[in-house]
This record gives sequence, C-alpha cells and structure tokens, in this order.
Amino acid sequence: MKTSVFTSISVMGALGLLTAIPAHALGLGNIELSSALNEPFKAEIPVNAVSGDEAETLQVRLASNDEQQSRATTLLNELT
Repeated sequence: MKTSVFTSISVMGALGLLTAIPAHALGLGNIELSSALNEPFKAEIPVNAVSGDEAETLQVRLASNDEQQSRATTLLNELT
C-alpha cells in the first residue's frame, strides 16, 4: 500500500514538473491622479517589483473598446 501511494505521488510530481505553467507577477503602486473633475483623465501608476530586464521590455497599453466590452460581459456573466 505504501509503495502504491509513493508511486502515485511520484507520478503526480513528475507530471507537475513536465506541465509547469509560467507565472508572471507585476507589482503596482498606488494610483496618482493628476486631473481634476471635467478634465481629461490623467494618472500614473508606479510599477514595483520588476527586474531591470523586464523593465526594458515592459509594454503597457489601454484595452480597446472591444476588449473592455468583452471583459465586462464575461465579468457580468460570472457574477450572475
């Protein structure tokens, strides 16, 4: 019985190593708002916890209207 459990755990561990999923983390600071009411929105969000190499290749953009609508629809479906 112990051998069977050990074998099962070993196989699960090996499969876990073979199917590793890369994870990327990005640390964001507090939003710093620079615009007033009825002005175009202007804000900065500092990026923390990023290495030098990552900072050089980091690209940030706003989502398109289609992407925002798609995410909002998905979120609403998950909440209901």
